Amino acid sequence: NLSAATSITGNLTISQGTLTTTGSDHALTVTGDMLVQAGGTFTGNSSAVIMRSLELQGAATFSAPNASGSCTINGRKNGTSRCIDVGNNDNNFSGNGGTLTFTSANGGDLQGLEHLSAADELNNLTINVSDGSGTFYLMGDTTVTGNLTITAGTLTTNNGSADKDLTVTGKTEISAGTLTCNASTVNVGSYQLDGSASGATTIDAGGTLQVNKRNPSGWGFTLNNGTFTNNGELIIAFDGTNTDGTNVTSTFMRNGLGTDHGKLTVNCSNSNHIVYIGRFSADPWLAGDVTVTSGNLSANDGTTNQNTKFASLTIESNGEYEAAPSKTTTLTGPYVDDHFLYQNSGTFTHNK
Repeated sequence: NLSAATSITGNLTISQGTLTTTGSDHALTVTGDMLVQAGGTFTGNSSAVIMRSLELQGAATFSAPNASGSCTINGRKNGTSRCIDVGNNDNNFSGNGGTLTFTSANGGDLQGLEHLSAADELNNLTINVSDGSGTFYLMGDTTVTGNLTITAGTLTTNNGSADKDLTVTGKTEISAGTLTCNASTVNVGSYQLDGSASGATTIDAGGTLQVNKRNPSGWGFTLNNGTFTNNGELIIAFDGTNTDGTNVTSTFMRNGLGTDHGKLTVNCSNSNHIVYIGRFSADPWLAGDVTVTSGNLSANDGTTNQNTKFASLTIESNGEYEAAPSKTTTLTGPYVDDHFLYQNSGTFTHNK
């Protein structure tokens, strides 16, 4: 047991037994690498824990600090490009509702996170590089069961040779950092690009960014600052809940940048769910090929009515598009793949 705040100027290896910061929540700083081997246990309680890198081997147990503590990994394992390596499914990693924060100025590989998909494993993930230059690579398909925050630095879904999928059940918030989705399948609860002009998200051709919930303030998808580049597909698959679990029937897409959203598909879990566009957004509200598969895409929120400009509009049988009163919906083309400029098998409400 730690009896006081402790700093270790080299490496820390736990091969047998348990090292705990105790109920007194003593801080622990390891300037080198932390290794927990099979048979070893680390318990972080509510402490502030800092290390250069973390590695788990075999049936090692790592109980991360909870939401009242912190766990910061500020470098790479000596001689490697790995910031973290959680080994395989034999490990016992508990997130305890806390946040795993990576701050390495050189970025690095996030190895083995694909083995942390259970509800209480990788709860919250933060990228926060002081000079904003580091790039962190997902080496496998990754599930974050809480929130993803990119304050500074880059998180990419490509491991150097292949695109990996990313799922975030809570909020994804990007301020001065970058989320590079490549051609991956990225699923998030709510999405927010807001805070700094240097913030960015990029989706490559063949990639998707799917937004499933809204935050408690009502916003499912928000562009307020930064750069959003969609060469793939943005999917609003609103499931009728906030990220805090409460039930709601509508969500909002806010775009203060005037950015073209690119290819947009609305596919809500319930055809009665409404996706409002326009509030606090630049005029006109821009998108590429728009398909409403299920739910109501509405430019008429009763407060801010919006002109819209799409490349094309397809309304399927369970879909509805509602134009804003006294505003214009413009379809610019060109003809793309099998899309006509306008196809309607559902409901179009013009509100002229």
